[in-house]
Amino acid sequence: MVTTFCEVASLIRFDRLQASYESATRFSADASHQLKTPVAVLRAGLDHLSRETGLSGPQAAEVAVLRQQTRRLTALIEDLLLLAQADAGRLVLEAEEIDLLPLIAAADDDLQALVAEKNIRVEDELPTTLPARADRRRVSMVLQNLVENAAKYTPAGGTVPLYGDGLNVRDWLYVEDHCTGIDKVLRAGVAGEIYNIGGGNEVANRELRDR
Repeated sequence: MVTTFCEVASLIRFDRLQASYESATRFSADASHQLKTPVAVLRAGLDHLSRETGLSGPQAAEVAVLRQQTRRLTALIEDLLLLAQADAGRLVLEAEEIDLLPLIAAADDDLQALVAEKNIRVEDELPTTLPARADRRRVSMVLQNLVENAAKYTPAGGTVPLYGDGLNVRDWLYVEDHCTGIDKVLRAGVAGEIYNIGGGNEVANRELRDR
């Protein structure tokens, strides 16, 4: 077998890129672990300070802002650790039977604080309980990202609806269905139009979960 100079050079470059990638992954994991403790201490101190009765209105508002920022920093650290674990192939989901409602309520509180100055109304329409089998920490991270995006991209004076009981019906498509639909739109569609293509496979979210 003959190996050309270009092939050898390509292999060397790949090895260097792989080593650099692994180094970046280790750094992300180490950095996120090192940051978690001091941020947790800072957040605990701010939580304690927020319960003090002698704070003036402006002081209490400033503490609330700082608490919000530490929550955001905590979420960023968790995201960094999650990405590092996923890149290293060590991400493990700890699924258990949980009630999603307390997690959603916590996210709702964060959302209310984030949109207060933008005159954005949050509309809640939730059941009394929302059982699911999921990873509690990962769900919390997803909810945190969702509320931050909602606060960021909802225009001032708008509304953020927060609802769900798992009974909404969706039409679930397989990959081959998507390919057929995309091909049909490309051949016969009109530029600028939006097409919703059903697959004849409508089930409720909870029904899909239980399958």
